[in-house]
Amino acid sequence: MNEVEVNQWRFLAGLDEDTARLIREHSGHPEIGIYHLHQAAEKLLKELIISRGANIEKTHYLDAIHSTLLAEIPDLNAITRDIVALDRYLPRLRYPHGSNIANADFISCFEYYERIKALLTGYLEPTPPRSEA
Repeated sequence: MNEVEVNQWRFLAGLDEDTARLIREHSGHPEIGIYHLHQAAEKLLKELIISRGANIEKTHYLDAIHSTLLAEIPDLNAITRDIVALDRYLPRLRYPHGSNIANADFISCFEYYERIKALLTGYLEPTPPRSEA
């Protein structure tokens, strides 16, 4: 395990989460906020894979990344619904028509993300706090 790389995944996930929070606080574009939540969840999943000494797949689909961890950590099944729910936005976020996403969807996605993060961070080593730039 490369601790620097693991910490970098966590740092980048934190930046995406912070961005989503700012968008929510300022009633910004929900599709961009959901995109950042999806990115943060993806990075936490990849951090967990790397922290266990495995290689990450080159995919952005949370369910595919999550599936690689289930055999080793069956408790992650508890977030399967949240993973699938957040992942279903990916095609709409990456292609036109994402602006049809409602703010209520953004709020729901925050709930999915918070449950995903809570479970994943229980399996991750604590990292030093991010420095404020």
